[in-house]
Amino acid sequence: MPQSDGLKKVVDKSLLGTTADYGVAIINLKTGEEYFYNEHKKFDSASLYKLWVMVTIYKWIDEGKLTLDKVLTEDVKTLNDRFKIDEETAEQKEGTVSLSVKDALNLMITKSDNYASLLLALTVRLAQIQLFLDEYGFTDSKIGGVNALPTTTASDIAIFFTKLYKGEFGNSQNTTEMMTLLKRQVLNEKLPKNLPANTVIAHKT
Repeated sequence: MPQSDGLKKVVDKSLLGTTADYGVAIINLKTGEEYFYNEHKKFDSASLYKLWVMVTIYKWIDEGKLTLDKVLTEDVKTLNDRFKIDEETAEQKEGTVSLSVKDALNLMITKSDNYASLLLALTVRLAQIQLFLDEYGFTDSKIGGVNALPTTTASDIAIFFTKLYKGEFGNSQNTTEMMTLLKRQVLNEKLPKNLPANTVIAHKT
């Protein structure tokens, strides 16, 4: 379908006068309208990589490798060392992170808790998360590693949410649980900021 002129006007108006780089991908799943701008430009993913961790965890649950009530425990220093987090800037420097898979998922998605995410990522391993990206055709995205941050594009994130909405990442129960987590996001000062108060939005800050 050709790009939507109406969406283009809205985006152009929103970006008028800005100097930063933006990647935009809009897909209306009801009408088929689409608009893309710099959709394949790569950015550091920031906390969007937690979407990939979430799906990988649910895949492991579906395969019987994990259960929601399984308790994961790791030393903070080990997590900082494994993910090369500078000791001076680390949110936590000592202690232990101990969470059930369910609680870690909830904290990672709804509050974007970094140590819950690191605990889950360590459990499934970065190679498995990259395998998920490769399997589903997210060719613009990389989970990164010891010396590289995760990267992604507007296009890949839009396709991710499209596939999630269509239930392509798992059975109906897991899909519902993932959507519910995303709808419970408490960091809403960005994407949902100017939407009507009663708008239900599943997103990841």
